[in-house]
Amino acid sequence: MTYTYSDYITLDADTVAQEDRLRLHIKEVSDQITADVAKGPSSRSTSRLMDYRSELLQELKELREVNARKRGFGMTYANMNNARK
Repeated sequence: MTYTYSDYITLDADTVAQEDRLRLHIKEVSDQITADVAKGPSSRSTSRLMDYRSELLQELKELREVNARKRGFGMTYANMNNARK
């Protein structure tokens, strides 16, 4: 199976675009997850896809944290009002 948005990892410099692309990739992987089929030669298990999607969701969480830090959330600022002159 080839995916359209699996190239999200190549967008190194732009983590916001990488996050958007990763979301699209998670969607296309999720669309492939269906009920398991256990009938003769057409048997199919989606457990690998589910594991892969779990890894992608973890990666998305980490990427969101990186982007939040870049936007300045979670940063500590010092109170400079009492600075000596």
